[in-house]
This record gives sequence, C-alpha cells and structure tokens, in this order.
Amino acid sequence: MILTDEQIKAAVQKGELGIANFSDDCIEPASYDIRVGEFAYTSTTKAMINLTEKGLVILEPGDFGVILTLEEIKMPLDMVARFGLKSSFARKGVFASTGPQIDPGFHGRLKVGLINLSPTPIPLTYKEKFCTLEFHRLPQPSSRPYSGPYQDQLELTSKDIQHMLDSKGMVYSEVLTALSTLSRDVSALTNKMSTLADRFDSFEKTLGTRITIFSIVASFILGVIAIVIALK
Repeated sequence: MILTDEQIKAAVQKGELGIANFSDDCIEPASYDIRVGEFAYTSTTKAMINLTEKGLVILEPGDFGVILTLEEIKMPLDMVARFGLKSSFARKGVFASTGPQIDPGFHGRLKVGLINLSPTPIPLTYKEKFCTLEFHRLPQPSSRPYSGPYQDQLELTSKDIQHMLDSKGMVYSEVLTALSTLSRDVSALTNKMSTLADRFDSFEKTLGTRITIFSIVASFILGVIAIVIALK
C-alpha cells in the first residue's frame, strides 16, 4: 500500500517513520520530496563542495555528481521506499544513477549520483527539491533490516566518491568522457546552427530588400516605357 500525504505525516509524527529535517512543504499527494544537502562532489571540480558556503553546485555538460540529501531517513521494518529524480530535472537532461529502493531498517542520508546529459550547465541549489520518495507499507515487517555499506552514514566521504567513480572501472570513466565530449559537441553544433540561422535571416532580409528595390525600379522603367508608347 502506498502512503498518502496524511499517512506520511502521521507516520512521522508517531515516530514510525523517521525523516530528519522534515518539512510540510515537501509533502506531495502520495510522496515526499527530498532536498539537496550540505555537500556535493562533481567530476569536473574533483573536490568536495560545501553548499552552505557556495549556495549551489553546477553540473557541467557530461558531468557526474554525487549529492548528499538534506533529509536523514530512518525506515521502519514494515515499510519500503521507492525514490527517483523529480521530472523537472529529468526534463532538463539529468539522469539519476542510483538504486530505486530504500530497504526496511535503513538509516542514514541518501547519496544520489547525477549525470548531466544535456549540452548546458545545470545548477542545483542548497535545499532545492530534486528527488521524491514514495513509501509503501508491507503486509508484515521484514525479518531482517538493511545492513549494507550505507547503513548509518550521514556524511559524504572521499571513500564514497571514489567508490562511485570507480565502481565501473575504466569502462565507466570512458562513458563519462564520451558523454562529456558528446555534450560539448552538441553544444558547439547548437551554437553553429544558431549562428547559421542568424546569417540566413540576415541574408533573407538583404535579399528581400534588393528584390523590393528591383521591383520598384522595374515598375518605374515599365511606367516610363508605357508613357513613351502612349505619346507616340
């Protein structure tokens, strides 16, 4: 069963579901929007970014970034959550490289991998909503809680970053490089097409002006010829 907005609020208020930094503004009809947290990392900067100081992180074309969520989640044993990128970012060309599920018993902040597949830079501001969680009530509690490597983690560490960047080895690095090159090529092609379109518009206007002048001159000449013939 998917929890509605009121059921999510009630579960948080009763302490069944833990969402630290909870905000009523993030509640949707049947989901909860999670926000960009204090720290992020991108493959372009190759450095940890403190968003409380910088205010935002920018994903360059072809860039891979890891975002720490503002919310800290504590799942009960009788719930599982599905999460994904908000459609507003997906429409801009951002792809979320992350697992689709938060298991029963999980506790910690989420670390979301993002890839900018568009030809333009995309900013994410501190506390901006970027992913959404959908909570499902299970028929019965899970017999064992989540106990994976991300349990109880509240910070973005260098180990996490290295693991995410190297998880696919050289193949993944090559994919990132190819995406970055492709994005830059698309951006350059877009700019060239825009310049070509401007030049064509200019040529079209010039041609139109010349045709107009020619038509006037031709009309004048034909008029003179008609008058001469009439006088004869």
